[in-house]
Amino acid sequence: MRTHPRKVLSIALALTSSFILVEIIGGILTGSLALITDVFYMPTDALSIGLELAIAIVANRPHGPRYAFGRHRFEILASLANGLFLIVIVIWTIIEACKRLFEPLNIDFIGMLVIGTIGLLINVIVAFILF
Repeated sequence: MRTHPRKVLSIALALTSSFILVEIIGGILTGSLALITDVFYMPTDALSIGLELAIAIVANRPHGPRYAFGRHRFEILASLANGLFLIVIVIWTIIEACKRLFEPLNIDFIGMLVIGTIGLLINVIVAFILF
């Protein structure tokens, strides 16, 4: 028996959102551009899941004379907003990486590896939950 989609999305949102603060602190303490970039990526993940949850709630409302069609179009607008934000993140990451080519930083490799591995596990769990 399959779990209700709203419950699945809520669990995925909680897991994704809970790790954002860990990555912020870890990215600052380790100096890792990978973790700092993921700090921006994880909220877009959480935002996407949150928007999908909101859309699932709104799209399943009963139709009336005023709202007979079009609630599913929110998905398209949410995808557009998410895509635009990801483009901004990519541009910022490229600029920051180019700066670090000329002014390298010392990075706490072990700390970055531990935090990155935990983040990967959370992403795998969320992917497993959603699929």
